[in-house]
Amino acid sequence: MQALNDIRFSSQMDRVKCKPWGLQGGHSGFGNSVALHRYGQNDETHFPNGKALNQVLKPGDAYILRSGGGGGYGLPVERDLGALAHDVRCGYVSRDAAETVYGAVFRADGTIDADASARRRQEMAAKGLPVDQPIAETIAPLPFNAEAVASPTPGVENLSDEERIALAMNCRCCS
Repeated sequence: MQALNDIRFSSQMDRVKCKPWGLQGGHSGFGNSVALHRYGQNDETHFPNGKALNQVLKPGDAYILRSGGGGGYGLPVERDLGALAHDVRCGYVSRDAAETVYGAVFRADGTIDADASARRRQEMAAKGLPVDQPIAETIAPLPFNAEAVASPTPGVENLSDEERIALAMNCRCCS
């Protein structure tokens, strides 16, 4: 939204750091975001916690609210290649994400090679890839097994769905 006159702007956006989680192995969606773009400048000013309070905008300045969206459903490496190709063509999924997250291998003509993709997906699954990043910044300590204090605290990628939900609720999903 671009200002035509001097205005004051405040935003208290939630779900910025604690992104919407996926189900059945699906990856987390993007978190929400708030930014200001000052007229004549190239860069945006981002508010990492989603709270932009009492900001003065001059004519030509703009505030930007980006809605993140929901988490995915199902393992990305099990996504139907025909549906994935459609999503890439429509711009819903970038080619880079199709390769790194979904395990697609593209031919020179831009089509997906099903056999090469199946091999890449097997290699990725053997390595535990792709890894979800459900939390942009850890606010609360990760839960750990009290009996295994000598071992390091497990990373977010090793949490069960129940642990991820508990962590998200502990973060209160409000920043």
